[in-house]
Amino acid sequence: MNSTNEQVYIFSLQDFNLVMANQQALNFLGCTAEEIRTHSVFDVFSEVTAKELNLSLQTLQNGKEMSFIHTFQTKVDLRSQITICLEIIQNEENVLCLATVRNPHLLSFENGEFTDNTTNIPNRSLFYDRLKLAISQARRDKNIRCVLFLDLDRFKNFNNSLGHKFGDVLLKLIADRLLAYIRDNDTVSRFGGDEFLILLSDIPNVAVVGKLAQRLLKLFAEPFTIDGHDYFISPSIGISLFPHDGADAEELVKNAETAMYRVKENGGNNYEFYNSKMNATVLEKLVLENNLRKATELNQFVLYFQPQINGNTKEIVGLEALIRWNHPELGIISPQEFIPLAEEIGLIEKIGNWVLQEACHQLKQLHLKGYSSLYVAVNISARQLKSEFVNTVIQILEETNLQPQFLHLEITETSAMNSINHSLSIFKALKEIGVCISIDDFGTGYSAFSYLKQLTVDTIKIDRTFIRDILLDPDQIEIVATIIKLAHTLGFKVIAEGVEEKQQLDLLTSLKCDDLQGYYISIPLPIEELFLYISEKYKLSPTI
Repeated sequence: MNSTNEQVYIFSLQDFNLVMANQQALNFLGCTAEEIRTHSVFDVFSEVTAKELNLSLQTLQNGKEMSFIHTFQTKVDLRSQITICLEIIQNEENVLCLATVRNPHLLSFENGEFTDNTTNIPNRSLFYDRLKLAISQARRDKNIRCVLFLDLDRFKNFNNSLGHKFGDVLLKLIADRLLAYIRDNDTVSRFGGDEFLILLSDIPNVAVVGKLAQRLLKLFAEPFTIDGHDYFISPSIGISLFPHDGADAEELVKNAETAMYRVKENGGNNYEFYNSKMNATVLEKLVLENNLRKATELNQFVLYFQPQINGNTKEIVGLEALIRWNHPELGIISPQEFIPLAEEIGLIEKIGNWVLQEACHQLKQLHLKGYSSLYVAVNISARQLKSEFVNTVIQILEETNLQPQFLHLEITETSAMNSINHSLSIFKALKEIGVCISIDDFGTGYSAFSYLKQLTVDTIKIDRTFIRDILLDPDQIEIVATIIKLAHTLGFKVIAEGVEEKQQLDLLTSLKCDDLQGYYISIPLPIEELFLYISEKYKLSPTI
């Protein structure tokens, strides 16, 4: 009895007096082994009636398994909703009943030890306790137990733009909606941050889990109303099953989280069941993460530079700084493979500041060699756009002795528009320094030219997806031509990236695109090769 984590009680069927209880039960009740014998079963299970108990025992005597849910009142005034499982045992003197308490669901707490302060639902600690009990029960009844790991999509955008107080209200509304969704013998818990865990008990088959997950997604199709405004947010849900996906609570939660991240990678607002192949992907990601942290300490990054030319003169006017990871074993790794991870694990600011420092330093060296009209464009992550970023830029410009007009900061259209008011203040401060602002990947987001005017943008960079098919699709030509005309009308300069053919270059020149960039002009080059390239082709021939 003492080897199990469940609470076990034995009482006599003649007078219903308690004979003994295991240590788990004594600890929970706050009783000693001697004290427990002075009570009947009705003192412990306060809301179980004699009639109800007798009916349950009759069912047992007919050879059927019996369990039921009731409220449990302990000596420490802790009320708990429990499942009581009964089993008849017999010794030489008396017929006894073994009562096992499974899946306790605490309803109220004096000290809040097991509840989340924001949402008033079970916390991580209580969830693990319930999951362990559910696993113990599942080993006996052979039914499936299911863990759903739910993470909110883009919740940080709400927190950053509307404040943490708003975020807490939203989390409470979500918790209330999830509580209304689950059954009495299930558990919903706040795991931390914007993560929730749901434990589903007594699942007959896997198909049922899929239907429950679909219903869960539909819960988020309806808006959450705060201060008279409707807000929409979606979840990514990972699912693990006992005993298929783990032998213990920790493994089940870990595998459900792994499945959730796979949903995130595919765009979110969906659910996915765990499978063992996911662990290989997670392991690769962990190795990459560890190596990436070392790379920032060991200075394994290098900068490549891709020239940008003027559409009319074909002269090199600027360079885009592009980071590469020079891994000691794997060689050069492209930013597409590690920048998203750097953003996820919080390294992007450190890496981004290094890029900014190195790009300004290298450009200054070019200026000292006589190429003093060149500018450098540096990509900025949305996570870098904080108030202290402006001071970082000022400090780097002072340290490298670079004039601010030669630094062009590029931020994607979507990032700039996600928090327009915040972007306005940062861009304004950067413009006061004299730095140029470029909107990257223009056309892939949802911004309007009027907003870009408010952001005091200098340049828009037409995304390569518009350039790729420009020779094949007349509509693409009209779109690009319209973007260029509107941009010029509003005083913006236009750069087209992804120029890979001479015909594309000629067409864009005829459309009066200011500057051009792409593999036809030059691939990204390390600094040593860039020096050689510029010295040989500082002015490109118009006949290329």
